[in-house]
Amino acid sequence: MVAATGGEYRAGQDTMCVAVADALADGHHLVVEAPTGVGKSYAVAVGVAHWLASVRAAAVPDGQRSGGAPPEDELDDSGVGADPGDDRPRVVIATATRALQDQLVDHDLPAVAEALGPLGCGFRYAVLKGRSNYLCAARAAEATGALLEEERELAAALIAEATAVGDGERSRLTPTDDATWRTLSVTAEECPGAARCSAGTRCWAEQARAEATAADVIVVNSALYAAHLLAGGAVLPEHDAVVVDEAHALADVLVGAASVRITPTRLRVVGRTLRSWGEASTATDLERAADGLGDALQIPEGEVDPTVGDLAVHLAAARAATTALARAATDAGGDDALQAAGTASALTRDLAVVLEGDDVDRVVWRDGDGGLSCAPVEARDLGRDLLWPHRTVVCTSATLRGAGADGARSFSPLLAALGAPADTDTLAVDSPFDHRRQAILYVPRGRIPSPREPGWANGVADELWMLATAAGGRTLALFTSRAATEAAATRLAERSEAEGADLEVLTQWDAPRQRLVDAMVRRRRVVVCATRSFWTGIDIPGDACVVVAIDRVPFPRPDDPQHLARRRAAEARGADPFLTVDLPAAATQLAQGVGRLIRSPHDRGVVAVLDTRLATARWRHHLLACLPDLRRSIDPDEVAELLADA
Repeated sequence: MVAATGGEYRAGQDTMCVAVADALADGHHLVVEAPTGVGKSYAVAVGVAHWLASVRAAAVPDGQRSGGAPPEDELDDSGVGADPGDDRPRVVIATATRALQDQLVDHDLPAVAEALGPLGCGFRYAVLKGRSNYLCAARAAEATGALLEEERELAAALIAEATAVGDGERSRLTPTDDATWRTLSVTAEECPGAARCSAGTRCWAEQARAEATAADVIVVNSALYAAHLLAGGAVLPEHDAVVVDEAHALADVLVGAASVRITPTRLRVVGRTLRSWGEASTATDLERAADGLGDALQIPEGEVDPTVGDLAVHLAAARAATTALARAATDAGGDDALQAAGTASALTRDLAVVLEGDDVDRVVWRDGDGGLSCAPVEARDLGRDLLWPHRTVVCTSATLRGAGADGARSFSPLLAALGAPADTDTLAVDSPFDHRRQAILYVPRGRIPSPREPGWANGVADELWMLATAAGGRTLALFTSRAATEAAATRLAERSEAEGADLEVLTQWDAPRQRLVDAMVRRRRVVVCATRSFWTGIDIPGDACVVVAIDRVPFPRPDDPQHLARRRAAEARGADPFLTVDLPAAATQLAQGVGRLIRSPHDRGVVAVLDTRLATARWRHHLLACLPDLRRSIDPDEVAELLADA
């Protein structure tokens, strides 16, 4: 396999591959921490392929085809089988993003399938995304008569393009802006189902599902898998196992999927959309409820009780109106009416959750955008009831172990957060990198104040200047707020101009992520300043990035309603909320940010955490235990010396 893919042997990858195959074979749950560079995607793919082949071989009578390779006449050009039989073994791989889905199906899985095919371990694979990622044939056809001329032409062109290539998935078609795409696609709630849709026989979303059903390995993103769990298993084809990548974020994904949001605008849109299928007076009732809700939400951000006062009155009125409107639209029939009925029914369900709750503890708050948000406090009940009982689960990420009360690294915080069974197996694979040789963890102890003291922001700007000039740009600066990001970027740009340093200072809002990465690779004297969305999932190759600077330890916002509710839940269990809620969240986020630097055995550089508490606070050991074993320094001269050679 290593030779066939032109790679190099890594012991950790080998260990992980065997562990995945054994977990699938034995049907036991597995959690694997595999640091950057281990090669998780290939380890998972090979382990899955081995298990699929062994199951197929066991099912074939003696004397017939063995080894598990699908016959050539069962494969189409994409590697997806044409036989949709539901009795075959099947594995779902859930990734963090749609981009990682494409990476798997366009590169990693084809490479593994091709290399293992001659060994009898070939497999079929397919990608499946959420329904709104596919052009809706019915809505696009209707849009050609309802939009402006240029939009009608675009809708018609997309229909023709999707028909020609046989794939209506958004990333495969001519790029369109989000607003236009929303007019040409439907959400799962809006879709009436293929049997009730005039375009059901030529639905690209249904075609993608059929291809997934015919596959041995289905690649989805984690949000879609969470939606599948919450829908009682109705979204994806039946499968024997799921492998969750980037599982450090799975608890947040589950909570997000189970969250709902109600806004006055959402109520008004549904009312306008459904007016032609319901009694005008009922649509008016919904619009009045929207106005009343808007007035009731003229309150400060923070937790609220939706079952009392004006909020309860207007939410109940909205629920009664949406129930009646959904019924009227359903009775009217037709593609457009049924899509609208689905929208109204989804809103009715969300209103019921806000007003009545469900089987998990929830928190409701007035959010920063003027809406009413409602989310589970924790993911443990969702994981315990929905994720683990029904199939084999393998979770993996570079950062899964947190620090326990004694400061030692442990999988216990993650397992508890996900409601995992007590007999779940765990494995920590060693990093293939020599972090102590390759990088320094720098904390400017004694040089700048702590974040809670005056002058800290100025000290951060000074340290960033020292690092960026020593590195000749090549710096990714990560911040915990947008205000801090923009302030630091402005200070750096002004100082560079004043001192003729010729640094190009960019923020994440100046260009798409990949264009910023390309700028660092091609132009070198670049500093990119970004917020938490850049702490994960960004990979800057080679020596284009030799400094990763982090402004402060990324503790959750102390006034965040969900965070406060989790602290209350910890206290109710008799646990210390700082040790069991605050520190684990900060440690995971910090480890993800630190992991942006060393991405290969040849990388060198400096991780600078510009928060002196990491060198002085009593709790620092809980955070340091979750980071790679970097050489530590408080000496700027040592840092400058390394950067001069990097």
